[in-house]
Amino acid sequence: MKPGKRDDERFKELYLTWRDCMMQMAHTFFSDQADCEDQVQEALYRIMCRMDLVQDVHSQRTKNLCLIVLKNRCLNELEKRKREEPVDFQDSDQAFHYRSGRDDYKAFEKTDAITRELEKLNPEIRDVLVLNIIYGYSAAEIAGMLEKKTAAVSKMLQRAKKRLYGALKGDFDEA
Repeated sequence: MKPGKRDDERFKELYLTWRDCMMQMAHTFFSDQADCEDQVQEALYRIMCRMDLVQDVHSQRTKNLCLIVLKNRCLNELEKRKREEPVDFQDSDQAFHYRSGRDDYKAFEKTDAITRELEKLNPEIRDVLVLNIIYGYSAAEIAGMLEKKTAAVSKMLQRAKKRLYGALKGDFDEA
């Protein structure tokens, strides 16, 4: 899909707005500046190809989209490197840590039961759930963003929603 002039301007604005934030997140995965720039560039390219999903460049929704796409690019790259060459992360400069994203979920912490269940979810499933429920992306759109099959994303959503529903139902039954 060839972006139009309006999309080019919006992408430039998105780039200038969120690049530093994305670089900061990339540094939580990689210590090398070049690796960080590569992953940010790859994530921005994926977002540029789907500018139709971006309504307000400055919104929290767009920021989260940028960070989730970037996080998945970084995790994919680390997984690829792990398969290609075993690395002892104890002695490596490439050791990384994963931020749980707890701050991203403060907006919808309405019950302790939901919060506990969200924290128990695999981070990738949690991201898919947030993109679907909070930001309204379809399973197909999420699959495109995260380089996954639509069926896999749909299954993740189904399992996560079932788990949350069970937690909510149990919480309300006790009340």
